[in-house]
Amino acid sequence: MSILKSISMAAIFTVTTLSTTVTLAYNGEPRVLPDQGIDDNNAVVTSHTEIYNGLLGELARINQPGQTAITTLNPYGTAPLSAYYGFWNDGLINSIEISVTSKNLGAPITLSYIYTTVDGANLVPVSGLEPDTLNTIIVGVTDADTTQTFTFDLKTEPLPPTDAEMVDGEYVISGTPIFDVKHSDPDFSKRSDGIYMTSYYGRGHYGLDNNGDVRWALTNDVIPSFNFNLVGDGRYVSNGSTVVDNVTVSSPATNKTIYEWDIMGRVYSVTNMQYEAHHTTILVDGDSSQLLLPSEKSDYNDGAELTREDGVSIIDRATGTEVNYYDFSKLLDINRAPTIINGDGDNRNDWAHLNAAYNDATQDLIIASLRNQNVFVGITPQDNADAAISFIAGSHHEWSAELEQYLLTPVDSDGKALYNLEDAADIDKADKEFWTWGQHGVTPLPSSVKGIVKVAMFDDGNYRSYDPDLQLVAADNWGRYVEYTIDLSKMTIKKEAEWGKELGGIFYSSYVGNVFKDPINGNMLINSGGAMVDGNGIPTELDSGTGPLDPNVDPYTSESRPIFVEVQQNEDGSYTKLFELVATSGRVKTPDDGDGNTWRIDMSNFFVIKKGLYE
Repeated sequence: MSILKSISMAAIFTVTTLSTTVTLAYNGEPRVLPDQGIDDNNAVVTSHTEIYNGLLGELARINQPGQTAITTLNPYGTAPLSAYYGFWNDGLINSIEISVTSKNLGAPITLSYIYTTVDGANLVPVSGLEPDTLNTIIVGVTDADTTQTFTFDLKTEPLPPTDAEMVDGEYVISGTPIFDVKHSDPDFSKRSDGIYMTSYYGRGHYGLDNNGDVRWALTNDVIPSFNFNLVGDGRYVSNGSTVVDNVTVSSPATNKTIYEWDIMGRVYSVTNMQYEAHHTTILVDGDSSQLLLPSEKSDYNDGAELTREDGVSIIDRATGTEVNYYDFSKLLDINRAPTIINGDGDNRNDWAHLNAAYNDATQDLIIASLRNQNVFVGITPQDNADAAISFIAGSHHEWSAELEQYLLTPVDSDGKALYNLEDAADIDKADKEFWTWGQHGVTPLPSSVKGIVKVAMFDDGNYRSYDPDLQLVAADNWGRYVEYTIDLSKMTIKKEAEWGKELGGIFYSSYVGNVFKDPINGNMLINSGGAMVDGNGIPTELDSGTGPLDPNVDPYTSESRPIFVEVQQNEDGSYTKLFELVATSGRVKTPDDGDGNTWRIDMSNFFVIKKGLYE
C-alpha cells in the first residue's frame, strides 16, 4: 500500500521541482522544496551510463564465452573486486553460472551466481574476488542440452592503505579498515546464507565471507558509505559521506543526496533532497516505488530555533520528490528533556534525534526510533493532518499527562506486569534490563496478526538511567540485540530475546549500531558500530569530555573498535556465538577540532546485513 492516503485539503500545496510538479502534504508547516528531485544531469550517472553502453557496444558475434569473451575489471573505478564478463549470445545459451572460490587455505568459500542470458550482447557481473590475488573464475555455460565449463584468471590490486600506513609522508585518514576475526565457528551450516555486507563511515562498503575474508568492496570517493539498503533488482540506496583528497567530506552536501547503485559500483541515479537525511533509507513496506527515511526539518539546521532530526520523509523513487512528511514535533512533547548523550548538554533543538524508521503495512503504522528520548514510537499515518500516536515504548520518566496514555507496560510471558513503575527500585531494574537507551536500527519482524507488533533493534545503552547516581560508565555497560512483542489492544510490551551483555563493555556502543534477524534460520546479526576504547584499551564514551577511567591516559586518545557478531538462538533458549569480527583503523589517534574539544570518532559502522552477494 502507499503511505500517501486521502489527504485533507488544508494540508495540501503544490511545488515545482527540477522537472516535475508534485503535490506534497505535511502534518506540520510545509517545507519549501524548490530544488528537490532526481538530478537528470548528474555527471557520475552520465559517465557510468556511457561506460556501460560503451562496453555493451564493443561486443560482437566473435565474442563467445570462453577465449573470446571480454573481461573488464572495475569498469567504473568504484568496485575493485568486481568485473564484467562480456560475450555475445546467438540465442543458444540459456544461462551462465559464475563461480569464484577464495584462496583461504583453511576453508575455501565459493560464491556463485546464475545469470539468465539475453540474445545478443551480455555483460555478466563477476564479483566475490579477493584483493591482491590472482583469482580463478569458473564459467558454466548452459544451452538446451549441455553445460560447458571455462576457466580464466583475473588479478586484482590491493585495497587502499589503512590508517597505519603513510602515503607521501603523511598518515592515511579514512583508510581501509583492518578486519580481525575474533571467533569463527567452523560449522558454516549453522550460519545464515550469504556474506556480511557492511559500511564503515567514510571508509567504504565491504562484503566479507564466513571466514572474514574481503570478497567485495566499494570505494568511498564516489558513492558515500554512511549506510545502505537493498531496494530490489540488485540495487541499493545510500546517503552519507565521501572521501576527497584523503579527508572525509561529511555534511551538509553528501547527506542531502541519495545514491542508487549496484555491486558493480554503477550509479543509476542521484537524488537531491535539499534536506539532510539522517541514517537509514529503506523501501516503503508494500510499495517499492517509494523510499522512507528520517529527515531534517531545516536546511541543514540553519535556524537555531528550529528542532532537528525529528521527521520522517517519504520519497518517490521515480522522481526523487517528497510525497509525504511526518513531523514528530507536532505529535510528541518537545519539552520533555532529551538525555544528555555524549556530552551534548541540554540540546533542546535535538530533542528527538530520530535515527531510524519504517512503516508496517500490516499494522498500518510508522515506527520510529527517537534516540535522545530513549523511546521508539508508533504513529498511524492516516492523512498527514490527522496522524496520531499509537504507542510509546520506553521509560515512563517525566511524560506529560496527555501522552501517558500511550506508554506501554512491560509484561512477562503470562501477560503479568513485570515492574511497579511507581517504585524506585523497580524503575531502576526496568531501566537496566528492559528499556532501550539511545537505540538504533529499529527493525520490523514478521507479524501477520493485526494489533501485534514485533520489532528488534540495537540498544546502545547510554547510561541506562535518568538518575545520575544510577548511570553506568562505558566499562560497566553493554550494547545488545533486543526483540519485543507489542500488544496494542492491551498496551503491553514483552521482551522476547536479547544478546550482548555477554561481551560486556567492549560491546558497548555510545552511538550507532544495527541488527538483522534472518527470517529463515532466526540467527541474529548484531552490530555494535560505535564501540571504542581509550589509549589504555578501556571501553569509553564517544565524547572525550567524559574522560577515561585511567588518569594516566590522554583523555583525547582513542581507537574505535566496531564489533559485529552472528548469534544462533537455540531451542532451549540459550545462545551460541558463531562469528565475531572487530574492525580497527590500525592507529590510535588524538582527534582535535583545533579548540581542544573533540569527539573520539576514529571509525564507525552504521550497518551490517547478511545476504547473497548478487541479490
